[in-house]
Amino acid sequence: MEKVAGAVMYKVLIADDEKNVCMLIKKLIDWESMGLEVIDIVHNAVAAYECIRTRKPDIVISDIRMPGYDGLELIRKSIELGNPMDFIIISGYKYFEYAHKALGMGIEHYLLKPINQRELEEALQKIIHKKRTEEEKQQAEEELREEIYESQKKMKKHFLTSVMSQQNSNLDLIQMKEEFSGAFSENYFQAFFVKVDFPAEAGCNLDSLLVIIEGIIEKILAGMKCEYINSRMKSGIVTVLNFDAKNKDAIHNMYEFLMRQLIREMDKFNMFSVTVGVGGYVGTITDIRVSINSAVGAVKCRLKKGVNRLIFAEELNYAGVDISAILNESEKKKLENMVDTLDSFAFHNFLEAIMQSVRKVTFYSPVAVYDMLENIGHIIIETLKKNEAEEEQITHLQETIDIALDRNTDEENLVRDFENQVVSCMDQSIQMKKSRSQLPVRMAKQYIQEHYREQLSLEDVGNAINLSPAYLSTIFKKELGINFTDYIIYCRMEEAKELLKNSEKSIAEVAEQVGYSDSRYFSKLFVKVIGLKPSVYRKLYS
Repeated sequence: MEKVAGAVMYKVLIADDEKNVCMLIKKLIDWESMGLEVIDIVHNAVAAYECIRTRKPDIVISDIRMPGYDGLELIRKSIELGNPMDFIIISGYKYFEYAHKALGMGIEHYLLKPINQRELEEALQKIIHKKRTEEEKQQAEEELREEIYESQKKMKKHFLTSVMSQQNSNLDLIQMKEEFSGAFSENYFQAFFVKVDFPAEAGCNLDSLLVIIEGIIEKILAGMKCEYINSRMKSGIVTVLNFDAKNKDAIHNMYEFLMRQLIREMDKFNMFSVTVGVGGYVGTITDIRVSINSAVGAVKCRLKKGVNRLIFAEELNYAGVDISAILNESEKKKLENMVDTLDSFAFHNFLEAIMQSVRKVTFYSPVAVYDMLENIGHIIIETLKKNEAEEEQITHLQETIDIALDRNTDEENLVRDFENQVVSCMDQSIQMKKSRSQLPVRMAKQYIQEHYREQLSLEDVGNAINLSPAYLSTIFKKELGINFTDYIIYCRMEEAKELLKNSEKSIAEVAEQVGYSDSRYFSKLFVKVIGLKPSVYRKLYS
């Protein structure tokens, strides 16, 4: 069967020892319009069998008796090849008994000589219909299998994601079997975490890279005797294995092979590295989270062990750190006060002291560094929420902290990156706070600019921008350095200067236009503010 210009073409072999019969068959049918192609015409059973073996026709039109061996033997030998094909047997009347034997071998179509065009077309149409029906059925079954497979993959990923997010603490083995139709056993469960690292300047389509990595994992695990579930986690992939105890050594060797394959893949990309953390063995499905956490913890230990490494959690012997003893209630209160006052210098010193306390622990675990920074970040976020900081600002800080914790492979860089994100947030908060205090003044200035020709009072402006006159007077003086009345005079005098320079209006007209009905009072104020009489100013600058 071949596809030609998008249409399926079934291949046909014609076999008869009478050449005239072969030519007749060839001429009787419009093969192309039926979606058929005659690939060969042979005149003996040996040649017919060789064509069937090598070219794999879909339909064979064969005489029941030919030189070499008869048609029944040809059918038997062809069936043994295992190639799906349909036969149309041609028989003379005196060989009618052969046709019955052919039917016993599953051959549904036989024709009597001389060949009738209509009968031959009908036989071919039936075969074509049967083949297309079978193909559609196979395609539907394949699509169903693929749909079931993809559905199971999604369910597995959902299960693993929920386990990692601690939403599924009570799943048991029976429920797993029912949900995923997998051969999960109670022998061993083990998680491993493949973590990709790259600097920000490298530029990366991480999704595409993780697809490649997941493909490597699945290809390797396909040859192992185990069930597995994959799920993405930030810039890596978490896999949970379920396998029999007797395969423990093979699984261990698989990790070594996987690491080599991943490093080979990373070599294609500049500045990229990969670390594989392998969690501990657990015996029940409800303990999967324990193995996942230890796999993630093993990857975090790349801060000390370096990247492009295979790290087994059970081989680590770092010392634990009592985070709550270092970051006690007194230290938490200090931190909250720093966030309240947006004191970035104090925060720098605080972070230095806290990390120094962690590093005093002999052979401290790198996981403690992450745990400490995550705790500090949580306190900062909660304090910002309590202070009613902008939601967008809080979300941005949380995202940048998460990125800092995820992408750094050096402890010092990790701490500095974390500090920079927090300090940047504090600086932004200071600017926003300053901007908020300046906003009423900007609103007042705009209103005055639009209405200074009128008889304005502090109450008028305060009512226009919804502020009390007393508060407006205070912030006006604080932000601009002059009081409300002086600012109105300043605006009027600036406009008067422009009119004196660029218009022919009289002094009285200028005075009236900038808000003074008494030109003598205007002139007196002009001298006081500008230092010149209006008439002199005009002569000097117009």
